[in-house]
Amino acid sequence: MKKRPLEFENETTKSDRELSKKQKTKDEEYEKQIIEMEILRIDKEREEKKKLEQMERMKEIERVQRMYKEREEFERMKRIKIEEREREIKERYEKIKLVRLQKEREEKERLDILRMQRMQQQRERSARAQIEGEIQERTRLERIEKARLKKEREERRKLEQERLERGRLEMDNKCTICVSEIETSQIATIDCVHKFCYECIFKWSEQYRTCPNCRAPFVNIKLA
Repeated sequence: MKKRPLEFENETTKSDRELSKKQKTKDEEYEKQIIEMEILRIDKEREEKKKLEQMERMKEIERVQRMYKEREEFERMKRIKIEEREREIKERYEKIKLVRLQKEREEKERLDILRMQRMQQQRERSARAQIEGEIQERTRLERIEKARLKKEREERRKLEQERLERGRLEMDNKCTICVSEIETSQIATIDCVHKFCYECIFKWSEQYRTCPNCRAPFVNIKLA
């Protein structure tokens, strides 16, 4: 009776060890599975993280590309606006230039017309002044000629009167210088044979060398 319980106990112990061993094996397998699952989980998380990082990088790349595209588009639009502005400024400048050139051309034409008018007026004034000058000169010459003719007539009349008077005096044997009768001892003749008082003709010859009667030049004075 005593031997059987021991065997039973041994068998029980053996069975417990086997169970314990099986349990340990199960536990090891479970731990191993857990470790594998953890490794898988970590690998999965790493992969997911990697994918997320890759996605983030792609998003960042897309964002940068989009930013560059937007910037390029902005710069392009800016260049277009600048070109349009420059074109507008150039067109406005060309328009202003054309208007200025047109005004300058019109002003030049107006000044040319005014200059031509002034030149025409000056020519007309010069022509009128020349005509008036010619008329005045002709009038002046006519007046001079009339005065000269009048003077000549008066001189001729005066000379004729003097000649007549001298002829009368000569016929009366009088000196035409002092208008006195010539003394016989003082009768002097010159180259034109007119007679005078010697003193009278001598004094006359100191200033004049022409005959008082006929205006003929003389050199010699002869006392009769």
